[in-house]
Amino acid sequence: MKNADDTPLLERLQSAMDTPNARPWLTRWSVLALIVLGIAGLFALPLAFGRAPGVSDYFPWFVENFHRFLVVHVDYSFVVFYLCVFAAVAHITAHRLSGGQPRLIVLEYLAFRIAIMAIAGMFIPVFIMPDGEPVMSNYVPVLTSPLFYLSLVVFAISIALMAVFVLINVMGRPVEVRQNRGQGIDVLSLSGIASALIYLLALGYFFYAWFLLDGQPNTHQFNEELFWAGGHVLQFLNVALLIGAWYAVSSVVLQRVPFNPMAAVIALAALVVTAFATPIFSIVFEVFSADWLLAFTNAQYAFAPVGLIVAVPMVISVFGVKNKPWKNPG
Repeated sequence: MKNADDTPLLERLQSAMDTPNARPWLTRWSVLALIVLGIAGLFALPLAFGRAPGVSDYFPWFVENFHRFLVVHVDYSFVVFYLCVFAAVAHITAHRLSGGQPRLIVLEYLAFRIAIMAIAGMFIPVFIMPDGEPVMSNYVPVLTSPLFYLSLVVFAISIALMAVFVLINVMGRPVEVRQNRGQGIDVLSLSGIASALIYLLALGYFFYAWFLLDGQPNTHQFNEELFWAGGHVLQFLNVALLIGAWYAVSSVVLQRVPFNPMAAVIALAALVVTAFATPIFSIVFEVFSADWLLAFTNAQYAFAPVGLIVAVPMVISVFGVKNKPWKNPG
């Protein structure tokens, strides 16, 4: 008889998705992420036309609205897309750790509907009802439109609901699920938990910066300082998702555990610890000072060793396979 721990990762995830609402909601989040990424890709075309020598003369509207296009392209591809991917992983994590019966699933219902409204709200002031000027701040470029800022806040709240959804189901796992070794916390679920914690920290930074900047004029510096700390911390979330994706995809492709899961556990733990150590910067340095800004930039050097902890054993495992599955896109 096969031990529960030896069950392939994909098989264990599929068993958690067997409940009636599990797969449809995973599909919804995945499709939403792909739609957002597709829209971002479409907006890369006018960006290219607006800067192509000789071509831009025939598309003056693209040149005039270059930075408006760029706001949509960057926000949708580097902020909204990754956070929708996180929502999909959060969905899997909550179902996986609850034995397919997550608590407070109403949070996900609300999160998805709110996210759609927020994503549409970001688009409206760009073209449908043009409003505001583009500000190319780091991590989250914006339009100085009340609707655009409101949409960002609403979208942030929707993803926060998914983060809370994950943590509630981690802390309130049924006894029978905790006693079932096959329902243990796998690497993909652990990346979902780590991402949820990191996201809530980043959200706290955004609101803290907004509080400190209240009453300041809406300039480039205002937006730069508003999104600096939270934007840097969101990169930790992206790396956590990457680690979970590496492990999941390589497990499916190789049809076995690709490397010692403890490597991923150590990497994810290092990410969370480093991210939650960043509040020290606000104690040591004056908030928004040059040293404070540089400290967050330097914190990203942690990504290299964390990535290598997982990448090296994974590459060794792939090249150690006799019949390498080169035809598999994964």
